[in-house]
Amino acid sequence: MPKLWQKTEEYINALLPQSVLFINRLPLVRTPSLVGVCTDHFGECERWSAAGFPAALTDPASFPNAKNLDVCCVALRKGRDNQLADIAFGWNRLAAAGTLLICGYNDEGIRAIETVAKKQGIASRQVVSKGGGRTLEWKRQPTHDALIASWWEASQTPAIIQETVAGVSFSFASLPGTFAGGKLDDGTRALLQALPVKLREPILDFACGGGAVAAFVAARGQKNITMSDVSAQAIRSARLTAQLAQIAPPLLSDRYQHIKGKFGTILLNPPFHQGVATEYDTARTMILDGGRHLKGTGRMILVANLFLPYEALCREHNIGWRVLTEDSRFKVLELRYHQAEVEEPQEDGVETVPEELWAEYYRQAKLLEP
Repeated sequence: MPKLWQKTEEYINALLPQSVLFINRLPLVRTPSLVGVCTDHFGECERWSAAGFPAALTDPASFPNAKNLDVCCVALRKGRDNQLADIAFGWNRLAAAGTLLICGYNDEGIRAIETVAKKQGIASRQVVSKGGGRTLEWKRQPTHDALIASWWEASQTPAIIQETVAGVSFSFASLPGTFAGGKLDDGTRALLQALPVKLREPILDFACGGGAVAAFVAARGQKNITMSDVSAQAIRSARLTAQLAQIAPPLLSDRYQHIKGKFGTILLNPPFHQGVATEYDTARTMILDGGRHLKGTGRMILVANLFLPYEALCREHNIGWRVLTEDSRFKVLELRYHQAEVEEPQEDGVETVPEELWAEYYRQAKLLEP
């Protein structure tokens, strides 16, 4: 997006705004008018803050004094629900007749946003076009406030999903824009069906999304489980799931950055998309670094699309692996990082969640108060 974003910033600067909020992307040039940068991605938020930018999660509590702004600029991210929520978040921060800019490429859904504007009678003007992308300009009009506010409200209204897998009934929460969009996806279902009856504890539901895996495991009787995800919206969902399942609250973490202690089992449905493109780096890091967060005979159990080359990755890095199950679409792999000859016995008692995590749970809870 660099050229499109560069031209968009030039357009913003030509407006001579006194206050600008960016959503989902850092400005290329920092100006005195910059109020802040918001993102759903916890890792981006931390990196941007470390670089000296006023950064926060996309949440109504963020930048409480950022109101009546001249310009809000939204870079489209994946998913229609997410896009409408981001647009609503920016719109609600604008002054009357303030400028909302929506920046994206055709394969990211910018044409669909134009269609939404046309159907809803929102005046939408293309102000930048570059390399298959465009930037749309909307002016805040009170006649559209209720409609656009409803997009944000919808994004914060959870569905409670009830499922039965392998004879186990469980419930989990799903907010719009979280992984699988209000249902149990087929890959996660394959993972749950393949899980051993007893998992080594403590258990980490890594990249948990709404927490369906943790809810299933808890329903089988193992509640010593930690959920973690990088998305603020996923964490909001998982917090509701934790209440339903009576397990520990979820943890915001960019990959393993805030994961403390060691686990007996890591459960993972690794992401392999970045926007609309296939991207392996995140999943690769999750797999290769898993051994540092496992006990001596701990295991990672992951599900993946059949075409993904995770076995070759394991072979290259001397990680033991075996296929638990496989069908025409998915495979479930069990990875072993420490090749001990004798298994560590499972204790009858339930271990506690690693103590180091609790302070982080409560610190992060303040970031996402409902």
